[in-house]
Amino acid sequence: MDKRGKSLFNNTLILSFGTFCTKGIMFFMTPLFTRWLSQSEYGVFDLILTYIGLLIPLVTLEASEAVYRFLLDAKEVEYKKIVSNSVFIAAIGIIISIIISIIAIFFVNDKIIAILIIFLTLFECLNNYLNMTIRGLKKLNIYALSNILFCISMVTATTIYIKGFNLGLRGILFGYLTGYIFNSTFNIIFIKPWKYRSFNAVERTYIIKMLKYALPLIPMSVSWWIMNVSDRTIVSIFL
Repeated sequence: MDKRGKSLFNNTLILSFGTFCTKGIMFFMTPLFTRWLSQSEYGVFDLILTYIGLLIPLVTLEASEAVYRFLLDAKEVEYKKIVSNSVFIAAIGIIISIIISIIAIFFVNDKIIAILIIFLTLFECLNNYLNMTIRGLKKLNIYALSNILFCISMVTATTIYIKGFNLGLRGILFGYLTGYIFNSTFNIIFIKPWKYRSFNAVERTYIIKMLKYALPLIPMSVSWWIMNVSDRTIVSIFL
């Protein structure tokens, strides 16, 4: 119990430090973002992030939650099977979403913003999946560090795009996308996910097992979205 207590304390300390740093950076940068952007631009940006939060569980079929849950109780010999099957599940949702997105682009006016939203959604999905995999593999040092690096890279890129190139709404979207790309690259380099992936490990029965856990989480996530942030959509409609 003493060993488990010490492990719990260390893990809590690492996660708390990472969370405190990321939240702290965003706390100090939010007033600057709202000052650099017009009210309309920041409102649209906030609404975009809101909709991306809704899309992520639908796009990935909650494969990130499944890989985290199954890795926690797994032995090392099972890692390859869990990661391979969860990647297969996520790939199905992502491919379908990309096809729908390509069709939808033809019906929107600002195609650059639409393309940015698509890439932002895809890279945030990738980033969430990698973060959950890292947590499931119990590499909490890398997890905390990657979150801090995401904030630093995102804030730096956003500042350059908005203040340096005067890109406004597109600048902050480019900044967030740069942060997710940088963070995903960092995670891939350090955890080397290809070591845990094999086509031979993909099994129909195991996919069904993971889907039984993941799919019920989708309506739960949508319900939380409705409770927490749907008011922004209502405000936007009335405005």
